Amino acid sequence: MIVKKYSLSKQLALPPLTFGALLEAYRTEHNLTQEAIAQQLGTVKQRICDYEAGRRLPTLKLAHQTALTLGGVAEVWVQAVVNEQLKKAGIPLQWV
Repeated sequence: MIVKKYSLSKQLALPPLTFGALLEAYRTEHNLTQEAIAQQLGTVKQRICDYEAGRRLPTLKLAHQTALTLGGVAEVWVQAVVNEQLKKAGIPLQWV
């Protein structure tokens, strides 16, 4: 019997993980408004809106600080930003 291995993301056809998607998921899971999460992160609501919509990317340092502030796994938040930067630069690599 041959067993094929598939990644979970291929099985579920999940979109790539983005910083904005992580932020929005955290915010909605904790029933926070964009304004409330902006206050926690020391920024403004428009910046949160831009991150969630994918119009803006944080620096790697800010992604790391966001994870520390929100209590998340820093590698996941930073990885999302790196992958978005690679895609934006047209580099066909992905940090897994």
